[in-house]
Amino acid sequence: MLLLADRGFPSFTLWEKAAATGADLLWRVSDSFRLPVVEVLPDGTCLSRLREQRTKRTIDVRVIEYTITRTDEHGSQTTELFCLITTLLDPQTAPAAELAELYARRWTSETIYRHIKIEQRGGRTATLRSNSPAMVEQELWAMLCVYQATRQLTTDTGHEHHLPPGHISFKNALNAARRTVGADFPPSPPGRQDP
Repeated sequence: MLLLADRGFPSFTLWEKAAATGADLLWRVSDSFRLPVVEVLPDGTCLSRLREQRTKRTIDVRVIEYTITRTDEHGSQTTELFCLITTLLDPQTAPAAELAELYARRWTSETIYRHIKIEQRGGRTATLRSNSPAMVEQELWAMLCVYQATRQLTTDTGHEHHLPPGHISFKNALNAARRTVGADFPPSPPGRQDP
């Protein structure tokens, strides 16, 4: 198992406890994290040590650094340095490019959560309407079904128009689906009680 974590989590104690579970770790660290270079490896990564301040105990880690450059719709570029640490010390068995790609895939789940919580549900302050555990479960399943149906819509549209589905805005596809459903199922007249 490979446990991924964002830069807000790493500490010596947490790293030690997570590594003791037997899982391999791949965590991003912030710029303030002190990582002395112990040895530069042939693939450009390096070995370093995490150090516990009080006891001076150390844990060996491998450091993988890379830069991502993004270009916005106006042609402006921004760069961001990523620094990952891992328990996978051998670059032959765990190439740096593969680990960087795995870390990038982690953001897919973050994007899905944002789509469901913010765009689909209605914002950070929106709450579930259900009042019982069974109905909350039903509402969550419905949200996941709507998410999946919207993603299927973007995938089908992308294939039909020879576009990568990732280039189709989830928010725009969701709004288009809402307009279509709203046109097919107009609101109930005032005073009507559903069974």
